[in-house]
Amino acid sequence: YYLLNTMTAKAHQRIFQQGDCDDRLYFIESGKLKLSCYDKQIKKNVVFANLAKGDICGVETFFTHTTHTTTLTVLEDAQISYLDKKSYQKLLAEHLSIDAKLIQYCENNQKKLNLQNADSLVRRAHPRFQTTLTGKIQRIDKKGNLSDQVSTVTVADISMGGLCCMTSNLGV
Repeated sequence: YYLLNTMTAKAHQRIFQQGDCDDRLYFIESGKLKLSCYDKQIKKNVVFANLAKGDICGVETFFTHTTHTTTLTVLEDAQISYLDKKSYQKLLAEHLSIDAKLIQYCENNQKKLNLQNADSLVRRAHPRFQTTLTGKIQRIDKKGNLSDQVSTVTVADISMGGLCCMTSNLGV
């Protein structure tokens, strides 16, 4: 709670935009906001969620290293609290168990998206290129030593925002 920063946002202000990188987790304290994305296939913005007091936003980009697939715009002046990644990393260094608790809290309280035609909606700002690359990975400890266990990784797609990969048996 004490690590949260606050901001006041005016109507029509964009908090983040589709395709941008952001390292904040947003908690809406008051006001009204909308989540939208520009769909290249239909060439227009699609609004698929309205946010208000108690809603959380930015979960996807906060816990993963990806770009925003949506734009958050203020409809009515808003008060927003946010947690930035740098402050969160410091907290994690002292309290490792908080990560799972915050993720669970966000999963339980994140606004469900109102998508009528979700299969045809293209939310990514950058093109994704499908691949079937495979490789091997090993965990490294804080001293830089490799673990004995080797896991297989498959890269499913690559984009300007990063890559999507699948792995198992990380020995966590």
